[in-house]
Amino acid sequence: MAISAIFTFASCNSDKTEQQTEETSKTEAKIEIQPCPMDAPGVLVIVASATIKNEADRDDVVKALYAVVDGTRTEEGNISYVLHQDINDPMTYIIIEAWKSQDAINFHNETPHFKALGEAIGDKAVFKVNTMRKVY
Repeated sequence: MAISAIFTFASCNSDKTEQQTEETSKTEAKIEIQPCPMDAPGVLVIVASATIKNEADRDDVVKALYAVVDGTRTEEGNISYVLHQDINDPMTYIIIEAWKSQDAINFHNETPHFKALGEAIGDKAVFKVNTMRKVY
Protein backbone atom coordinates (compact mmCIF):
# COMPACT_ATOMS: atom_id res chain seq x y z
CA MET A 1 0.00 0.00 0.00
CA ALA A 2 1.43 3.39 -1.00
CA ILE A 3 1.34 6.27 1.45
CA SER A 4 1.37 9.85 0.34
CA ALA A 5 1.15 13.09 2.22
CA ILE A 6 -0.61 16.34 1.49
CA PHE A 7 1.12 19.30 3.06
CA THR A 8 -0.15 22.84 3.37
CA PHE A 9 2.45 25.40 4.31
CA ALA A 10 2.24 29.11 4.82
CA SER A 11 5.49 30.81 3.98
CA CYS A 12 5.63 32.55 7.35
CA ASN A 13 4.83 31.97 11.02
CA SER A 14 4.75 28.20 10.60
CA ASP A 15 4.10 27.64 14.29
CA LYS A 16 0.55 28.95 13.72
CA THR A 17 -0.26 27.76 10.20
CA GLU A 18 1.60 24.60 9.26
CA GLN A 19 -0.77 21.70 8.73
CA GLN A 20 0.10 18.16 7.82
CA THR A 21 -2.29 15.36 6.95
CA GLU A 22 -1.68 11.90 5.57
CA GLU A 23 -3.77 10.02 3.07
CA THR A 24 -3.20 6.34 2.54
CA SER A 25 -5.28 5.87 -0.60
CA LYS A 26 -3.24 8.06 -3.00
CA THR A 27 0.15 7.46 -4.54
CA GLU A 28 1.29 11.05 -5.11
CA ALA A 29 2.16 14.02 -2.91
CA LYS A 30 0.62 17.44 -3.31
CA ILE A 31 2.25 20.57 -1.91
CA GLU A 32 0.34 23.83 -1.65
CA ILE A 33 2.08 27.10 -0.87
CA GLN A 34 -0.28 29.67 0.59
CA PRO A 35 0.53 33.37 0.25
CA CYS A 36 2.19 34.95 3.25
CA PRO A 37 0.28 37.80 4.91
CA MET A 38 3.64 39.61 5.20
CA ASP A 39 3.57 40.02 1.40
CA ALA A 40 0.29 41.96 1.42
CA PRO A 41 0.42 45.59 0.26
CA GLY A 42 0.99 48.09 3.03
CA VAL A 43 2.31 45.60 5.58
CA LEU A 44 5.16 46.98 7.66
CA VAL A 45 7.93 44.64 8.76
CA ILE A 46 10.24 45.25 11.68
CA VAL A 47 13.47 43.41 12.39
CA ALA A 48 14.49 44.16 15.97
CA SER A 49 17.59 42.72 17.57
CA ALA A 50 18.72 42.62 21.17
CA THR A 51 22.33 41.72 21.85
CA ILE A 52 22.78 40.82 25.50
CA LYS A 53 25.87 42.38 27.05
CA ASN A 54 26.57 39.86 29.84
CA GLU A 55 25.89 36.13 30.06
CA ALA A 56 24.64 36.63 33.62
CA ASP A 57 21.71 38.69 32.27
CA ARG A 58 20.65 36.23 29.55
CA ASP A 59 17.83 34.54 31.52
CA ASP A 60 16.26 37.88 32.50
CA VAL A 61 16.41 39.23 28.95
CA VAL A 62 15.05 36.05 27.36
CA LYS A 63 12.20 35.91 29.88
CA ALA A 64 11.27 39.50 29.02
CA LEU A 65 11.46 38.74 25.28
CA TYR A 66 9.15 35.73 25.66
CA ALA A 67 6.67 37.89 27.59
CA VAL A 68 6.55 40.59 24.90
CA VAL A 69 6.09 37.94 22.19
CA ASP A 70 3.17 36.36 24.04
CA GLY A 71 1.48 39.70 24.65
CA THR A 72 2.05 41.05 21.15
CA ARG A 73 0.61 38.02 19.37
CA THR A 74 -2.81 38.93 20.83
CA GLU A 75 -2.80 42.46 19.40
CA GLU A 76 -5.36 43.27 16.70
CA GLY A 77 -2.89 44.89 14.29
CA ASN A 78 -0.18 42.26 14.58
CA ILE A 79 0.26 39.81 11.71
CA SER A 80 3.34 37.96 12.91
CA TYR A 81 5.79 38.28 15.82
CA VAL A 82 8.50 35.62 15.97
CA LEU A 83 11.57 35.45 18.21
CA HIS A 84 14.81 34.00 16.84
CA GLN A 85 18.30 33.43 18.21
CA ASP A 86 21.32 34.22 16.04
CA ILE A 87 23.21 30.96 15.51
CA ASN A 88 26.48 32.84 14.93
CA ASP A 89 26.07 35.03 18.00
CA PRO A 90 23.96 33.26 20.65
CA MET A 91 23.80 36.43 22.73
CA THR A 92 21.73 38.09 19.99
CA TYR A 93 17.98 37.57 19.76
CA ILE A 94 15.98 38.83 16.80
CA ILE A 95 12.26 39.51 16.53
CA ILE A 96 10.80 39.57 13.03
CA GLU A 97 7.48 41.38 13.14
CA ALA A 98 4.74 42.16 10.63
CA TRP A 99 2.10 44.83 11.18
CA LYS A 100 -1.06 45.91 9.39
CA SER A 101 -0.24 49.62 9.75
CA GLN A 102 1.85 52.27 11.45
CA ASP A 103 -1.13 52.86 13.77
CA ALA A 104 -0.85 49.22 14.89
CA ILE A 105 2.85 49.71 15.65
CA ASN A 106 2.10 52.91 17.56
CA PHE A 107 -0.52 51.06 19.61
CA HIS A 108 1.96 48.24 20.28
CA ASN A 109 4.60 50.70 21.50
CA GLU A 110 2.17 51.89 24.19
CA THR A 111 1.10 48.45 25.48
CA PRO A 112 2.02 47.36 29.00
CA HIS A 113 3.91 44.29 27.74
CA PHE A 114 6.05 46.37 25.36
CA LYS A 115 6.84 48.96 28.04
CA ALA A 116 7.64 46.14 30.49
CA LEU A 117 10.23 44.82 28.03
CA GLY A 118 12.15 48.09 28.14
CA GLU A 119 11.93 48.27 31.91
CA ALA A 120 13.00 44.64 32.44
CA ILE A 121 15.96 44.82 30.10
CA GLY A 122 17.16 48.36 30.78
CA ASP A 123 20.80 48.52 29.70
CA LYS A 124 21.34 44.72 29.75
CA ALA A 125 21.17 44.59 25.95
CA VAL A 126 21.89 46.72 22.91
CA PHE A 127 18.81 47.16 20.70
CA LYS A 128 18.65 47.81 16.99
CA VAL A 129 15.37 48.29 15.12
CA ASN A 130 14.78 48.40 11.37
CA THR A 131 11.30 49.14 10.02
CA MET A 132 10.71 48.36 6.39
CA ARG A 133 8.15 48.00 3.64
CA LYS A 134 8.39 45.43 0.84
CA VAL A 135 9.47 46.91 -2.48
CA TYR A 136 9.91 43.78 -4.60
